[in-house]
Amino acid sequence: MTEEDRKFLEEAMKEYTFSDTDKLKELCDLIKKDIDEGFKHEGMVDVLDQISELVEMHERNNYNLAMMGGLHSTLEIILRHP
Repeated sequence: MTEEDRKFLEEAMKEYTFSDTDKLKELCDLIKKDIDEGFKHEGMVDVLDQISELVEMHERNNYNLAMMGGLHSTLEIILRHP
């Protein structure tokens, strides 16, 4: 395999591979941003649903959610959201 073909294949695999950890990190960042801005994000229910699906997808995502601060943020939403 040529170097050019290998790079193309790596990029294609990276682009079309779903990373539940990366998606979970993205969603945790959205939650934290929403809390910091005073609960202005209209799609937060959808974000929480997506987090729920990711956590149900694999056991490690429970740990990842806690390590990324998403569990703390979710509890903050529950306790502080108007």
